[in-house]
Amino acid sequence: MEGNAGGFGGGMFFIVIIGVMILFMFLSSRSQKKAQEMRQSMLRSIKAGDEIETVARQIGKVLSISGERVTIDVGPDAKHPMQMVVHLEGIMRVLKDEPKLEENKS
Repeated sequence: MEGNAGGFGGGMFFIVIIGVMILFMFLSSRSQKKAQEMRQSMLRSIKAGDEIETVARQIGKVLSISGERVTIDVGPDAKHPMQMVVHLEGIMRVLKDEPKLEENKS
């Protein structure tokens, strides 16, 4: 007589595999939802004067926001202004001012 001594039965193994898959799907959807909420929060916090990067890797300064349209200045400097209108969802990230490293002149 052969038994299931020391191992899972076929049905029990199948249940464990299904349980692991459900757990993986649950954790994956939670992290995806959290990332989506963080992105929406970032988009809602954009204001005139912020420096942003678009999904097309264009970097510019926000001039105005009207609904889902964002007007940005992408000119190389103040003498050469160039405006561009992008959809709010086309903004990849807000560039934060990074502290400038002072050169150590010793």
